Amino acid sequence: MSRIVRIVAFGCGLCGGIIASQGPEYAQQYRQRLGGAIDELRQVITRFEADAQASGETRESAIVRLRSNTDDFVSRQGAAMQANVERLRNLEIHRETMMQAGPFARVALMARDGDRDVMEAVYRDF
Repeated sequence: MSRIVRIVAFGCGLCGGIIASQGPEYAQQYRQRLGGAIDELRQVITRFEADAQASGETRESAIVRLRSNTDDFVSRQGAAMQANVERLRNLEIHRETMMQAGPFARVALMARDGDRDVMEAVYRDF
């Protein structure tokens, strides 16, 4: 029985060591990609807002107009833009929370509240 406990303890210690050594670096790369995702979404939304303004609309009214369109494709574009706006807001809040946390708290925040798309991209390159 004590041999099994030692094996489990060794495995847990090994996992803890890996997380302690690689977690902060992974979180750093995650934050960098998070910033890139935020910058890209801002550009998409800024272009959309400029198009909406040129048509005499606000961002919100343009999204409503698109979403209420009977053409399924156009309606889906409105839903996609609404999702972009919401994702940008969530990513900005998440990044601000991470910037205020310490290195190991960032790992926990990333694991708990992280953006899955960004985390998968970091994992592929890590």
